[in-house]
Amino acid sequence: MEEINEIQSYIVNGYVFETKTEYNEAVQEKKAIKYLSSKYETTVKQYESEKKKMKSRLSTSILFNIVLVAVVIAMFIITKNSDSPNILNYERVIQDKYSSWQSELNEKEQELKELEWKINHPEE
Repeated sequence: MEEINEIQSYIVNGYVFETKTEYNEAVQEKKAIKYLSSKYETTVKQYESEKKKMKSRLSTSILFNIVLVAVVIAMFIITKNSDSPNILNYERVIQDKYSSWQSELNEKEQELKELEWKINHPEE
């Protein structure tokens, strides 16, 4: 009777290994790949989540900055067109105020001189 030697083969993911050590190494590599793949997928998912959060924050920040710039521009326009003294026009407003006082004083002084002349020269 003939003896048939059965060749035992080990299969991992469709790959055939002839020795048990090669098979064990392949199994260990398969476990390592599975572990690294799960870590990679988790990291990618976390990255995607953080990316969405940051994109949302960036959009909010840009919108907020646009609003702030518009407010600052509006404040300058209001300040520039205002008649009350402020840091942009205080010198002009004060000079206008004193010049109007000066003209009023000059008019009163002229009236007093005319009155005085009339008192001192009643015949004319």
